[in-house]
Amino acid sequence: MFILSNYGDLRTENMNPFNHDEALKLFDAYQHVASVTSTIVGLVSEIDDNLNKMTKEDMTYRKTAGC
Repeated sequence: MFILSNYGDLRTENMNPFNHDEALKLFDAYQHVASVTSTIVGLVSEIDDNLNKMTKEDMTYRKTAGC
């Protein structure tokens, strides 16, 4: 869990509900994970689109080349 390694010192069981610094750390961690997740989803979508394009091009080539 390298992504959350900077947030390992959080102790939610002892967290004061009015401690804004701890709440901000949790929110920062949430935003970081959301950003990384969004980036990964974008990359996977781009890879999938490229693979689909390559498959279509290969099928077109096979039809025209008579393979």
